[in-house]
This record gives sequence, C-alpha cells and structure tokens, in this order.
Amino acid sequence: MRALAEKRRVNVGLATPDRDEMVYLESIRYARRVALRHVISGQRVPMELTSLGRAYLPWRPSPGPAR
Repeated sequence: MRALAEKRRVNVGLATPDRDEMVYLESIRYARRVALRHVISGQRVPMELTSLGRAYLPWRPSPGPAR
C-alpha cells in the first residue's frame, strides 16, 4: 500500500464494514498538507463520513425480512 501511495501520490486506506461504521485496518497518508482527520488502525468511523464507506453503501447487502 505504501508503494502505491508513493507512486500515485495519493492517500490509500483499507477498511472493513461493521454495522454502520468502517473499521480502518490500515491507512497510508501521502499528502504532505495538514489533514483534517488522522486515521489509525482500529479506528471506527461512521460510513457516511469516509470515502470508503460512501463507496461501500450502495453495494452493501440489504437486511433480510424482519422476524
């Protein structure tokens, strides 16, 4: 991930969904400017506040019928 971030000069993140949050497994920040948010491994962030979460939302499985 670090090589990709450096080669493409972009931030790279890896996260997994958990209910209505994304749990960051790794985050490589390439940008040298001041970041609005620093993400660390294990950090939970509401899906709608992350680019990974917003990309995941349209594809997440729909909940089954109520029992």
